[in-house]
Amino acid sequence: MENLKNEGDIQPAAIHGHQVLQHMIDHGCYTSKLELIDELNDHFGQDKTYYTCANSNLSAEDIVKFLIFKGKIMFTEEGLKTDENKICKHH
Repeated sequence: MENLKNEGDIQPAAIHGHQVLQHMIDHGCYTSKLELIDELNDHFGQDKTYYTCANSNLSAEDIVKFLIFKGKIMFTEEGLKTDENKICKHH
């Protein structure tokens, strides 16, 4: 995949799903999908799009739904969470 950085932009133009999972590991559980989506928009920016190895041009809501569907984000008694073994190592 080509470099997705914009000239002069220190953050990538699109955020990989692995970065979302790592952000969750670094920052703990989220009580709801909406809280996680709001956090992604606050942290990465509302104008950012997300991608995975199989999908691109996803919104924050789309990436959260996709990662839940793929079993990368789980619902627990504490809230939404993931762990290191859910991040594939190929990227």
